[in-house]
Amino acid sequence: MTQRDENTETAAHGNSDKVFISGFLFTSFASFSFFSSFYLLLPVIPLYVVNLGGSPFDVGIALGLFPIASILARPFIGVYADTQGRKLYMIIGGVIFLLASLLYSVTATLIVLFLLRLLHGLGMASFTTSSSAYIADIIPRRRRGEAMSYFASANNIALIVGPYFALTLIDGGGGFSLVFFIAAILSGLCILSVLPVKDTPLAVRGGQKIFDKTLYRREVVFPSMVIGVGALTYAAIIAFLPVHAQQIGMDNPGVFFTAYGLSVIGSRVVASKLIDKIPRPKVVIFSAIPMLIAVALLAFTQNLLQLIFVAILYGIGLAFLLPAAQAFLVDRVKREERAKALGVFFSFLELGVGGGAIVLGIVAEYLGYQSAFIVASIVGIGGIGLFQYGLKRNW
Repeated sequence: MTQRDENTETAAHGNSDKVFISGFLFTSFASFSFFSSFYLLLPVIPLYVVNLGGSPFDVGIALGLFPIASILARPFIGVYADTQGRKLYMIIGGVIFLLASLLYSVTATLIVLFLLRLLHGLGMASFTTSSSAYIADIIPRRRRGEAMSYFASANNIALIVGPYFALTLIDGGGGFSLVFFIAAILSGLCILSVLPVKDTPLAVRGGQKIFDKTLYRREVVFPSMVIGVGALTYAAIIAFLPVHAQQIGMDNPGVFFTAYGLSVIGSRVVASKLIDKIPRPKVVIFSAIPMLIAVALLAFTQNLLQLIFVAILYGIGLAFLLPAAQAFLVDRVKREERAKALGVFFSFLELGVGGGAIVLGIVAEYLGYQSAFIVASIVGIGGIGLFQYGLKRNW
C-alpha cells in the first residue's frame, strides 16, 4: 500500500482507533446470519439429494458445483464491488441465499437442484468478497488483523450452531421444507442487517477491467496460493473425517466440529491481540504448524478424547492463519483493487478445498483415509516452504 493510500485511509478513519463501530457490528451480525443459513443447509443438501433419488456421485456434484460457481464469479464480483459499492453486493449475496433456500423446497429434480447450487454459490461469492473488503475499508490498518479475526468468528459461531440444529430438525421429523424456510429467514436477517450500514466511498469509478494484472500480480497470487495449499488440510477433514471416525467406532464425528469451532472462537480472543503486533509472515508460519500436526495425528486417532484434542489443535492454528493471511494480502494492495484481490484470495481458498478433496480422494481410494491425512500434512509442509521462499524472494 502506498503512502497516498495510507493518507486517504487515515482521513477516512479520522483519529478513530476503534474496531467495534456500528458498521463493523452490523456487518458481523449480517455475516453470522449469512453463514448460519449456509451451515444450516450444509449437512442437509446431501440428504436431500438422496431423498430425490440421487446417488453418492450426485451428492458429490451437488457439493462441488457450489464452490465452482463461487470461484468463477469472484473476479467479476470483486470488480463490481470496487466500482459500484460493497454494500450493494452484500445485499445481493443475501438475496441470492434467500431465493435459493426457498427454491430448494419446491425442487423436484436433480437437474434443477444442481442449477440452484450454482446460484447459491454466486451468493457466497457476492457476500464474502464484498463484506471482507468493507471491513478492510472501515478499520485502520494498525488494527486490521484484529478486526478480521473478530469478523471471521461470526463464521465459526455459525458453524457450531448450524449443522447441529439442522440435523436435530431433520431427526425430529421437521422435514426438509422447514430447514429451507429457516435458512431463508436467516438470509433475510442478513439483508436487514446490511441495510443500516453506511457504504464506504467507491474505491474507483468505472473503467476497471475484470481480467487485468491484479489477478496475476505476485502481491495477490502469493498469499492466495499459500492459503490455497493450507485449505488442502481442511479438505481432508470435511471429506474424510466422518467416514474415518465411523471406521474406528465413533458414531458422532460432529463432536469434532463442535470442539473445533469452540477452539477457533476461544483462540481468536488471543489472536485478535497478537496479529497486529507480530509481523504477519511470522503469524502465518507459526499458525500453520499446529494445523499440520493435527491433520497428521488424525491418521492415528483411535478414541473420542484424541479426536477432541486434534480438533482443538487444528482450531488454534486456523484461528491465527486465516485472518493473518487475509490481512497480509490487504496490506499489499491498493484500496481500489481490494475487493478484486480478496476475490482471488477466496477463489484459491475454495479451489484448495474443492480440488484438495478430489486429489486426496484418489489417495484415499488406493491407500486409505489415513494416508490421505498424512499426504495433506506433507503438502502443507511444502506450502510453508513455499511461503518462506517467497518471502526471501520478496514476492
